[in-house]
Amino acid sequence: MSKYAIISSSDLSPYDFSYLGDVRKSLDETLAVVEWEGSDPQWVVDLSASVLTREEAQTIMSTAEWTVLTGSS
Repeated sequence: MSKYAIISSSDLSPYDFSYLGDVRKSLDETLAVVEWEGSDPQWVVDLSASVLTREEAQTIMSTAEWTVLTGSS
């Protein structure tokens, strides 16, 4: 089962995220959602990142900070 975390985009550089699939950034590119499977990697501990379920990550990524909302005036 996949796990997710939202971290600061600036925290992507010091860690090896090459084993991850996509890394999605917020519209202003200050935050990033990362996904992994299995045991929590060391960076989760190092960054005190909250581990999210797929549903929790999708709920967050559906907000205006992550998605261009259409139809709003």
